[in-house]
Amino acid sequence: MKFKIIGNKKINGKEPGEVIEIKDDLLAESLVSGGHIEKVSSGKKKGTK
Repeated sequence: MKFKIIGNKKINGKEPGEVIEIKDDLLAESLVSGGHIEKVSSGKKKGTK
């Protein structure tokens, strides 16, 4: 899953504001509950007619 860093600390060497991918569900859950990251929307593109 992809997450955006919203805290003011680096996570896995990435700066705040960057999008990171975390595969460990427990790590992701703890970082979200701590307010360090937020889930990025799926980003599905809408088709054109």
